[in-house]
Amino acid sequence: MTDKERILMRLVQRLAFGASQHQYMLEAEGRKSLCGFEFHRRQPEIGDLVIAESTRMMNDWVVGWVAGFNEPDTTVIREIGSDRLCDYSNESWKVLTDTDHEHFLEGKERKFYEKVCKAFARGGEYQHRYGGLSFDGATATITVREVWDGHGVEAYAPVDVVMKWNSRTTINAILQAMEDAGYGNPDMCRGNS
Repeated sequence: MTDKERILMRLVQRLAFGASQHQYMLEAEGRKSLCGFEFHRRQPEIGDLVIAESTRMMNDWVVGWVAGFNEPDTTVIREIGSDRLCDYSNESWKVLTDTDHEHFLEGKERKFYEKVCKAFARGGEYQHRYGGLSFDGATATITVREVWDGHGVEAYAPVDVVMKWNSRTTINAILQAMEDAGYGNPDMCRGNS
């Protein structure tokens, strides 16, 4: 771990602590946090992004993904951006929720997301925008939304473009799948395409 990574991990850890305390105070007053994410005191589940609360020595697993549980007090953490695992005992975790998951994609999924964004930019279509991305194995679902979420039109609904994907899927192939689903047609998200 470089000095920069260590310092950034400590910063994230301290910010998480401060933000979570602020969130709990607001909730006690009956108000909701305006923060772009929330921390929860619930037990972490497999797949959660977590931040260690009490670790003082920074390491690659202070912020990571829950990969499993070995014992009642041991959490298996996967390092962000790799497959390295660490058994972490005697630690409390803050669970990071309510985030735009695209910011936390890794590896091939992150590269595919970047290609999707480039496909929207290359398409030159003003009316339709990126609305989300999800993966189910070799299938990707790209959500196309209308600019300003349909201008208040009642019949408006985002459209899901489902396509097969892998690391070699091109921007042109993504754009073609979107066009085949109606991208570029002004009525695409209005049920008339």
